Amino acid sequence: QLSTVSFVFDCLVSHFVFFNMAAEAPAGYEIPAVESSARSGKFRHIFGEPIKKVLYEDLKAPQTSGEGNYLAANRKFIAYAGTGGGGPIYLIRQDQPGRGMRDLPGIGTHKGKVWDWDFHPFHNNIIASGSDDCKAHLTLFPAEGLTETISDPTQIFEGHEKKVTHIKFSNVANMLATGSFDGTVRLWNIEDASCLATLSNGNKGQIHSFDIYKD
Repeated sequence: QLSTVSFVFDCLVSHFVFFNMAAEAPAGYEIPAVESSARSGKFRHIFGEPIKKVLYEDLKAPQTSGEGNYLAANRKFIAYAGTGGGGPIYLIRQDQPGRGMRDLPGIGTHKGKVWDWDFHPFHNNIIASGSDDCKAHLTLFPAEGLTETISDPTQIFEGHEKKVTHIKFSNVANMLATGSFDGTVRLWNIEDASCLATLSNGNKGQIHSFDIYKD
């Protein structure tokens, strides 16, 4: 600490002497130039452009309470759940921001509120959802988005005894994992809707979160 104080003091004295010389230098005397120790950067003249504001406004009755996610997205769509019959889940194309979202068709395949949903990791037009009706659904929709409401799922996964609150696709296989208030996580084959495994937390309460390890 003493060496640091001494160094700072010496710097202050040197600056005082230099500026005092500048004030009292006789006519014709040139003060020697002081070279800067700062390094010159290579990117001094690069200027960025601000990102354009992208908003999706006027959403149709979004659901903002629950145990799962409020939004899910892939490279092409954004999905959010609304309040009303069948779920429902609304899809927004990412390349079509702005207003006018109240007239969107939806995916309304359930008989209760939808709590969570997830896009297939390799197919932009496949989405899975879990609901109050104790079921999980997989729905295939048009590749360019919805033009009308879909009421019938492509696949139904049954077996949970309480509401399904968490949905997660596997990133390495055609499998879907679902978590429920019944304290279990189930792993499903999405091709035939068969249950591959059931994991229980031993009646220690509801499932709040889980993930799939790819090993």
